Amino acid sequence: MSELIFQQSNNKEAWDDFVSNSPQGTVFNNTTLLDSIGISYSIYYVKNVNKVVAGICVLETEGGGINKNIPYFQYCGNILYNSNGSNNN
Repeated sequence: MSELIFQQSNNKEAWDDFVSNSPQGTVFNNTTLLDSIGISYSIYYVKNVNKVVAGICVLETEGGGINKNIPYFQYCGNILYNSNGSNNN
């Protein structure tokens, strides 16, 4: 049985590559947009052994909670690994 690992990442370039290669990726997941509007966020991957199987970008409040009140950012959700792409972060 495989063990899934939940891991935080600070690698914005790898995240943006993951987003652009995933069918679920949207502009709302891209770090360029998030950085340009000054939103605090954290990037997390779900890994099976050393292979990324999913990821999520969590938008944060100043107090460290999850920010749910940003217009249109309901589209910043879970992203799955694209088996036809190059998601090997």
